[in-house]
Amino acid sequence: MSGVALEPAFQPDITQYTVRVASGVASVTVTATAADPTATVKVNGQAVASGQASEPISLTVGDNTITVEVTAGNPAVTKVYTITVRKQSDNADLSALSVNGTPLAGFDPAQLAYTVSVSYSVTSVTVTPTTADAAASVTVNGQNVASGTASEPISLNVGNNTITVAVTAEDGTTKTYTITVKRAANKASGSGGGGGGGGGGGSSSRSVNQWSFHIKDGTIHCCNNELVLSIPAGAAEQTLRITITQVANTGSLSAALEEGQSIVSHVFEIVKNKPGLFQKPVTLSIRFDPVKAGEERVVSVFYFDEEEQKWKNLGGTVEGEWITTKKDHFTKFAAIALDADKAGETAETPQASEPAFGDIAGHWGETYILKAAEEHLVNGYPDGTFRPNQAVTRAEFLVMLVNALGLENTGGTLNFTDEDRIGAWAKEAAAVAAQLGIVNGYPDGSFRPDAPITRAEMAVTVAKALGIGKDKAQTASFTDDADIPAWAKADVYALKEQGLVQGDEGNSFAPQKTATRAEAAVLLLKVKENRR
Repeated sequence: MSGVALEPAFQPDITQYTVRVASGVASVTVTATAADPTATVKVNGQAVASGQASEPISLTVGDNTITVEVTAGNPAVTKVYTITVRKQSDNADLSALSVNGTPLAGFDPAQLAYTVSVSYSVTSVTVTPTTADAAASVTVNGQNVASGTASEPISLNVGNNTITVAVTAEDGTTKTYTITVKRAANKASGSGGGGGGGGGGGSSSRSVNQWSFHIKDGTIHCCNNELVLSIPAGAAEQTLRITITQVANTGSLSAALEEGQSIVSHVFEIVKNKPGLFQKPVTLSIRFDPVKAGEERVVSVFYFDEEEQKWKNLGGTVEGEWITTKKDHFTKFAAIALDADKAGETAETPQASEPAFGDIAGHWGETYILKAAEEHLVNGYPDGTFRPNQAVTRAEFLVMLVNALGLENTGGTLNFTDEDRIGAWAKEAAAVAAQLGIVNGYPDGSFRPDAPITRAEMAVTVAKALGIGKDKAQTASFTDDADIPAWAKADVYALKEQGLVQGDEGNSFAPQKTATRAEAAVLLLKVKENRR
């Protein structure tokens, strides 16, 4: 077909095929070669010589059905092949954009930059983007968001906060909208804001020094050699913007100390642009003044509990003028000296938290979701929800699958045409999957990481990861077996045979339906248990 590969590869016994073409393709031709030289061939009802191209067939955006009829024998028997040509849309426009539920004034799909001002009391915002084309995908600060739904809360620093809304059309065309949220300074404190770039110190004319970093994992040496922050691999799913502020006015913080305690370092407030806990604790080292600490006292790292308005002891290991500890979230930190007999009494003991989600009670996948969370196969959201019915993207599912099976990269690299669209948090998993043949991409060489994964695609991906299904030709006995693409039938059957997938109440599989977070959690848990 006009040099475009059929999916799956052609076999005489397979009668249904799909082809995806770019938005710029206006038409295609079909060349059908009959096995019997006496056979006649028709393409969309028009007679075509065997082995010769048809007349150009015009395409519209979306699915275009082309039929190829081959008639041979006496009496004559006709076999019909169907090709669904998906002409991808290049529409990467937004039709609406809201901040904290309020539509942006004067929004125009062609205008890419906007500014919103909020008061100091506003510490976070949500962004709701709505795509003009239902086939387009959208991210807010790199996180996938369903069109028309709010993003996770985005923490705000005083001053300018840049939020990017990236829209990817079905054919890979991208458009990025930028929202600058200006958060007002705290007039009551009288302290200046402002951010320094990449490790540079704050201006001497300001009362606050501030540093900003973009990092996923690694070590930050900051604040004129007063602070070191180490983020282990796997602690964050993607690159973060971390802002570290040396607090100038510590009066209220000092007032919150208990008797016999004193601050012996700078106070540092650390924030990141993504809410929620780290998946692994980060290591924090603070330089303190041994003279202020005194010889008869113990130094510990404390963090400030904003809700209780009190300092809490994390303990720590002292080496010279430095003390080191670990924590799974950011807030205000300082080295505090206290009497030796008080050190052990007040040190905080980390406790593992049980997963609890506020939106899965009564859901059909509740038990599986809780179990999958306990085994760290899936995570919830900072607001305490799991969002079981939310769609899962191809990249998200791949990361979860690679983690669930404990697959490791032994030198595989990415070779997709849209590699730059794969987030840093998913590149390693994508490389592993490509190396092992779990994913091969689309005929145009793309991976489409932000595209929602269908149930058929999810089944094929799992079957390839487990090494099952490719030699099985049986049907899965679902009521909609005919709707399961030929390239997925064997894998769906294999997964059903092993109890990894099942139909709904009407015993339908719904192969083209977008897979949900609940379905992904259930399947991954079953896969992991099946491997034990």
